Amino acid sequence: MLLQWMQSTLLPWLAAVTHSAEPSVAAQWEPLLTDQLYQRFGDLRIGELFNIIVEYPDSLPAVEDLRTCLGRIGGKMDAAIALRADVEKRLLQQGANTQDILTQYVSCVKCLRVLDPTSVMAHFVTAPIRTYLRGREDTIKCIVASLVGDDNSVFDDADLTMVTQDADSDDEDNNFDREDWEPEPMDALAIPKSPSQRHADIIGILTNIYDTKDVFAKEYQRILADKLLRDGQASVDNSIKNLELLKLRFGETNIWICEVMVKDITDSKRISQFVHDQGSADGSATAIGMDALVLSHLFWPTFRKETFALPPIVQQAQAEYGELYSRLKPARALHWLPHLGTVDLTIELANRTLDLTVTPLQAAIIHCFSETTTWSLVDLAERLEMALPAVQSKLAYWLAQGVIHEKTTDPLVYEATETSADFSEDSDREEVEVEAASAVESGQDRRVEEMRIYWSFVVGMLTNLGSLPLDRIQAMLHMFVQEPAAYSRSEAELRDFLNLMVKEDKLELSAGMYKLK
Repeated sequence: MLLQWMQSTLLPWLAAVTHSAEPSVAAQWEPLLTDQLYQRFGDLRIGELFNIIVEYPDSLPAVEDLRTCLGRIGGKMDAAIALRADVEKRLLQQGANTQDILTQYVSCVKCLRVLDPTSVMAHFVTAPIRTYLRGREDTIKCIVASLVGDDNSVFDDADLTMVTQDADSDDEDNNFDREDWEPEPMDALAIPKSPSQRHADIIGILTNIYDTKDVFAKEYQRILADKLLRDGQASVDNSIKNLELLKLRFGETNIWICEVMVKDITDSKRISQFVHDQGSADGSATAIGMDALVLSHLFWPTFRKETFALPPIVQQAQAEYGELYSRLKPARALHWLPHLGTVDLTIELANRTLDLTVTPLQAAIIHCFSETTTWSLVDLAERLEMALPAVQSKLAYWLAQGVIHEKTTDPLVYEATETSADFSEDSDREEVEVEAASAVESGQDRRVEEMRIYWSFVVGMLTNLGSLPLDRIQAMLHMFVQEPAAYSRSEAELRDFLNLMVKEDKLELSAGMYKLK
C-alpha cells in the first residue's frame, strides 16, 4: 500500500517540485525513497513489536510486513535488542500471572519465527523469559496443566501434535538432503545450543527450560492423580490420549507409572461390578451403593492426610465391600482413605430438593444434622474427631448452600434449615473442585509437615518469651537448633508452618506476633 502511494503520489509530486518530467529523475530518486520508506515503516513496527506479539496471531499481517522490511534493510538484531528490553520491562513483573507469561512466551516464539526462521532472534529475546520462569515455583505446574488440561489456554492443537514430528536426532547432517535446507547464519554461532534445539517445537522449548524432564513427569503424576480421583472412569479416555503424546515427549520410562494409575481406575470399575453382583446375590444392600477406587499405593503420589469419624452406615458399607473384595483378591486387603472421593447426596427440605456431589467429610457433617438438627461446634468436632477450626471451615460449605444456619441467639451453634432461598449450583461446583484439587500433597505441604520437628523449639521460645514476630523466631531457630537436625528452612517456609499451627488452634497471630494459645 505504501509503495503504491509512493508511485502514485510521492514520485509525481517530486517531479512537479523539481520541474522535471525526465524518467531518469524518478529512477534516481525511487531507490532512495524506497529504502527510506522501508526504514521508517520498519522502525515504526519495531517500536510496536511487543504489542504486536500480545495480539498475535491476529497481528500476523503486521509481522509479515515487518519481515519484508527487515529482509530489505536488515537490522534483525537491533529489533531483537529493542524487543528484549521491552520484554524485561513490561512482561517479567512479579505481579504478572505465570500462565499469562507462558502465553506471551509462546506468542513471542511463534512471532519471531515468522521474522527469523533460523530462530536466532527467538532464542535471544526469550532468554530472560526462560530464566525468569525457571525461578517461579508454579511454572512446571502451569506447563503440565496446559499440556493435559481440558481448557488449553497456552498451546493450540498444532503445538500439541508437533510432539509426533520432533526430530529423532540432534545431528544437523541429517537435514542436508532437504530441498529447503539453508546454512545457519553467523549469528547462530553465538548461541551455545544445537540447531535442533533452536528449531524445536514450542513444547520442546518450554520443557528445555529445565535440565531434566523428570520434574514434568512427576508434576503430571500429581495432576493426573487429582483428575482421576475427581472424575474417575470419565477421564480415562482423555488420560490415555495424553499419555501417548507425553510418551513421545518424555519417554516411556518417565510415564509408565501414570499408566499404572490409569489401569487402577479401569480395574476398579471391574472390581466394583464384581462386588455389586456378589452383594446383590448375598443381599448386602450397603455395599451395592458404594464404588471404590482400588489404588496401587506405591505408584500414586502422597495424599494429604485428613482423619475424621465416618458415619456408622459408611463404616458398615466399607466392611462389607472389603469382605466381598477378598473373594476376588483373597491375598489382599483394603486400606481405606475416607477423606478421598466424592459422595452423591439427595437432600430433601421443606421447599426444595438438592442433588449435590460433595466430599466425604462434607457428607459426614450433614449426616450428623440428619440425626440431630442442632449441633454446637464443640459437640460436632467431638463427634467427627476433628479440630475445631477444621470443622468450622468445612461448615462454610453448608452455610453457603442454605442447608444449615448459625443461630443468632447462640453463636457457634448450628441448626438445620428446612426452608431457604435457592442455592447457587455454580458455587457448589466451584467448592467441590477446590476440595478435589487439594487431595494430593504438594511439595509445599510436604515441606510444612517436615517442619513439625521444630515445633518443640517454637513452643519453648514462645513459652519463655511470650509473643514473637516471624523474623525473631527465624533468627532464634537458626541460632539454637544445631546438628544433627540443624535448622536451614527459609522464612517463607516458617511462615507457612506457623500459619498451619494457627489453623490447628495451637497458636494465635495478632499484629504480626505469634503466641501460644
